[in-house]
Amino acid sequence: MRVWNKYFVTNDLNLVNDYFPCAKDVEYFDKSTSFVIEKVALKKEILDDNKYYKKEIRKGIERKILKTDKVLSLGSGNGEHEIPLILNGYNIEISDFNEPLLTTVKEIFPEANFHVINLLHPDFEKKYAALAGKYDVILVPGLIYAFNNFEAKKIFNNIKVFLKNEGRLVLNVRSKNSMLTWLVDNILTKIECKLRVKFLKIGMGYFTQMHGYRRTIKEVIQLVQSLENYSATDVLYLDSRTELSRSYILSIIPGLSPLIRVLFKKYCAYSNFIEFRYQRKNA
Repeated sequence: MRVWNKYFVTNDLNLVNDYFPCAKDVEYFDKSTSFVIEKVALKKEILDDNKYYKKEIRKGIERKILKTDKVLSLGSGNGEHEIPLILNGYNIEISDFNEPLLTTVKEIFPEANFHVINLLHPDFEKKYAALAGKYDVILVPGLIYAFNNFEAKKIFNNIKVFLKNEGRLVLNVRSKNSMLTWLVDNILTKIECKLRVKFLKIGMGYFTQMHGYRRTIKEVIQLVQSLENYSATDVLYLDSRTELSRSYILSIIPGLSPLIRVLFKKYCAYSNFIEFRYQRKNA
């Protein structure tokens, strides 16, 4: 059994290699190890609160949804952002295209309800008719960066079928609004990644190669509002600390993080939440 315990639980070697060209991005478990141990590792990953980016994204979600909202989260992967909130009383259902992973998460956390959803299914409305109009909020905690603009528009057009009238679409966006973002992405992390590969034999950077890894806030708003029935209502800018921590060089400079947070209150580099209101025609 090969497990990359954020997103994949699979025996299919080709599937893993197709998604992760650098083998070091995949965690290997000894085949003699029982599946129970692998579940323990997965549970630990989901509940691990030591990573600042997880705390940051969860804080953003808590500020954008209520416990009374019925929420569907898309592209949940292992549910690391949603499961702790579900355990805390939030009414969130998780979804992903990876059924083996969702099934395993359900076995570990019976409280989690899930749906297997292909966001680019050719007959989307018919395929997921049972979920139509059921949700107050559609949450996208990170999936948007995996798709180019054409694919993203198709997805946003598809998923509105899930929303009630006056429902909300909440996107977590990795933005490229500042010069510091450019410096981190195009200079520092590229140099540091090459050094990691050369000296530590650790591959990095797969996600930064995805089509939509960075968009400006304005680009995302224009992209969604180009579709009918969506209107942007709010942008929540989160802390810059995670962006700084992506670069080892920046993270060790004394006093830089608090200085950046004072100078760039709307720095909006790593995680920011954009909220859209959906109004159904003739509702």
